[in-house]
Amino acid sequence: MKRLLKIWNATENTIVGLLLLSALGMSLFDMFARIANPEWVTGFSEEVVVYIVLWALFIASSTLTQEGRQVRADLIVQMLPLTGRRLAEIVHCLIGLAFSATLFYFSYLGAYEAWEYGDLSVGTLRMPLWIFYTSLPVGFGLVVLRYLLKLFLLCFQFTPGLLSRFEAES
Repeated sequence: MKRLLKIWNATENTIVGLLLLSALGMSLFDMFARIANPEWVTGFSEEVVVYIVLWALFIASSTLTQEGRQVRADLIVQMLPLTGRRLAEIVHCLIGLAFSATLFYFSYLGAYEAWEYGDLSVGTLRMPLWIFYTSLPVGFGLVVLRYLLKLFLLCFQFTPGLLSRFEAES
């Protein structure tokens, strides 16, 4: 299980890193092209950079969920005994799972509708919007998988290390 998690984390981190490096490269190219030779400016890089950064953001949300680094109020929870913290974490996972599954469902519907109707962006690229919208169900789907895994581990393979806020390899 730990090996699978390491591969999953490494894959996500590599994808996010490559996406952000490509966004940075496109932005830098356009910035220097405006100075050196304005004819080299692509005119669509801002739109593509937004798409790339959004994809990276939603893929990274999965890793943040697994590491427990998402926004959460846990000051009082940390003062509870081990059993109370475990129960609170299970409730947290159930709420996060319900929220993420709902967002997955509705974002999937939005992406599918954009694909079905052939919606295009208003920028110079006129890129299909389903590519942009698909980042949401992919990201929320990964978060749902992370919550399911954490819930399984909390219920059936519990160790106190699972309650550690920043433990990357549960």
